[in-house]
Formats: sequence, C-alpha cells, structure tokens
Amino acid sequence: MTSPGARPTPVILVLGAEYRQAMVDVLTQRYSVDYEIVAPTTMDEAIAVLTDLKSGSRPVALAACEYFAGGEKATHLLAKFQKFMPTARRLVYVPSERFRGSVPRLRESLAEGRLDLYLMLPQGPRDEEFHVAISETLSDWAQSVSISEIDGTRIIADEPSPDLTRIRDFLDRMGLPNTVHRSDSPAGIEILAALGPDAELPVLQGPYGEVASRPTNADLGAALYGRPTDIGPDAICDLVIVGAGPGRPGWVPRSMPRPRASTP
Repeated sequence: MTSPGARPTPVILVLGAEYRQAMVDVLTQRYSVDYEIVAPTTMDEAIAVLTDLKSGSRPVALAACEYFAGGEKATHLLAKFQKFMPTARRLVYVPSERFRGSVPRLRESLAEGRLDLYLMLPQGPRDEEFHVAISETLSDWAQSVSISEIDGTRIIADEPSPDLTRIRDFLDRMGLPNTVHRSDSPAGIEILAALGPDAELPVLQGPYGEVASRPTNADLGAALYGRPTDIGPDAICDLVIVGAGPGRPGWVPRSMPRPRASTP
C-alpha cells in the first residue's frame, strides 16, 4: 500500500487522425494539471508509448479515440490496446458532421460493453456538458482503482481484511475520499502513537482528527456526522427522520394514516 504522494500521474490517451489535435487541445485546457495528455500519431508509436507506460506502472485513466470517417473502427482500435490499459475508461469522440450517422453504431457498442461513453467533440469553448461527462468518467475510474489524492480520512492497515473492506465500502458509499497507509509509514506511526500499543488494525483517522481502532459502521457514522445525543434539547431542526431501516411491526409514522380494514 502506497501513500498518495508516491502515486504516478495518470494518463489520458488520445487516438485519432484529423481531429486528434482538436481533442488534445480541449483536454489540455481542463485536465493537463492533474493528468498527462498523451497523443501518439501512429500505431507503432501508440504501442511503444503504452508499453512504456505499463512497464513504469503508469495508469491510463481514459482512452479517447476519434470516430473515423472510414477504415478501422474506433472500438476495434481501443480493443487492441486494452491489454496495455485494462482499467482505462474508453471514450469515442465524434466530430459534429459525423455524429448523426454514428449514433446507432455507438449505441450498439455501448450496449455490448465495447466502450464506456461517446461524446460529440466540442464546437466551442466552455462546453460544460462535455466536461461534466469527462469528469464523471474520470471520477468513476479513480473509484474503481481505489485511488484518492485527497488525504482526508486515513486508514492504517497492513494487509487486506474483512474489516478494511467494510470500512472502505462505507466511506466509498458516503462519497468520502480515503487513503490506506501501512503501520510503519509516517502516517501510520503518527496515528498509532495516539492510540497506544494495544490498538488493533485497521485504525481510522477521520477528517476531524478523531481516531478509532476497528470502528463499527455505527462508529464511522458517528465520527463523520455525530450522534443523535449530540443534539442539544434546545436545538431547532429543519427535518428529523425517525428510523433508518425496517420499521417495527405495527409502527406507523405520524404522517401516514393507519390502514383501515376493507369491507366487502
């Protein structure tokens, strides 16, 4: 398990012909700070670049391929490179004049799992609909490979375990960035020192600095959002939800009328 600072910069790969540079320009303006934009011009160059990235453990987050006017299909080209970038999200970008004729084929490829999304190449600046789709796709990739660059909630663990899986699953479902550190890492040594020698892994340090050893889901919820007992008797609440699971038999919320027995 590596710390966030040791992670290499993810790559966005752009493949194409006449519209390749236009796509590079669009992506560079928004994503070049956090991702390296790589755009090989030939098949041989693409294979060489991907081989180098794989040998250096450089992950490809997104592979974007132009919808070609003729010749090789974009989905076929992406499939050829899949072995070099198994976790990459696959995008086909379509020039506006080809979009209408491309939709039936791209929908079929999407349904068959041969690509993850297709988008029209932006026709001007600030195409926010395009960038929302790209951002959501990159976020989905980051979650699928357990990468978080935000060191807000830290987990100390030396090896996989059911508790670690449960804790990370809870945090991921809550949309909370989290990172895992070994017990002998600087973060692990610092956090474990606060609990003493009897601490059991995994240990969690929440975003507000609280530390817990092998926390339950109830502990996680309390650490992140507080407990009902934390609300003072004079507090004014806009909304109160009573119960968070199957209701007790015979219990009916005040806002719901009790069912009446039907008569023949």
